[in-house]
Amino acid sequence: MTSEEYKEILREGKFVVYSNGKYAEVREIGTNKLITSYNIKIEDFKRKLRKTAVTLCLSTILLSPFFFSGFKRGEKNLEYIVQNANTEIKNQTEFSNQEKFPFYIDEAFVKATIYVESSNNPYAISKAGALGLPQTYFETWKEVFQNDSYQDFIKGIRDEKKSSEFILKYYSLLDIFMRENWDLYKELDNNTKRIYLAAAYNCGPERLRKLNFDLSKAPKETQYHVKKIKEVYKKLI
Repeated sequence: MTSEEYKEILREGKFVVYSNGKYAEVREIGTNKLITSYNIKIEDFKRKLRKTAVTLCLSTILLSPFFFSGFKRGEKNLEYIVQNANTEIKNQTEFSNQEKFPFYIDEAFVKATIYVESSNNPYAISKAGALGLPQTYFETWKEVFQNDSYQDFIKGIRDEKKSSEFILKYYSLLDIFMRENWDLYKELDNNTKRIYLAAAYNCGPERLRKLNFDLSKAPKETQYHVKKIKEVYKKLI
């Protein structure tokens, strides 16, 4: 496996999942030991696994390292991790170019952001002056669409497709910021990364950095925002 071919898409417990868009590998964190690999086009991995167990030998499959890899009590089993990974791959592959954007910045995350920010109202205006579906400002919009005029901005924040593109790309910029300014960020699982990205979107990445990325010290508005993003995201996936 090379970094050019495979990208990390999920961390759960003691395992990490990598994918190149066609195949995925589950490896043990720390040792990088390959636990299993599979074709992501197989939508129902659990069903395939059960059929294999019946066809070959149930005891052989159940006693394999795939199921028993030192799991601690309460830790998610590997089969569930694979299912989560498949969902991440499917969402991101259908929504965007996986060569550009992290898998955890998926369509459901973008839609949840629009809903929580503006209640899907293209003409929404916040008390602070944030505008449109993404509830953003012209200066922030220009970080993504550098050549856009103010008229382009007004048109874009009222267009669902353009606003979704903005949020996707802006989250990607925030993701880079987090990686460059917080060493622990890359060790987080995908759900937690989404939480921090949502927080940075709401209160600003620099403010989050000044708080040492401690969400308990973030403004109450940001904490509420993150909570709502999580709730809506769960309903959308």
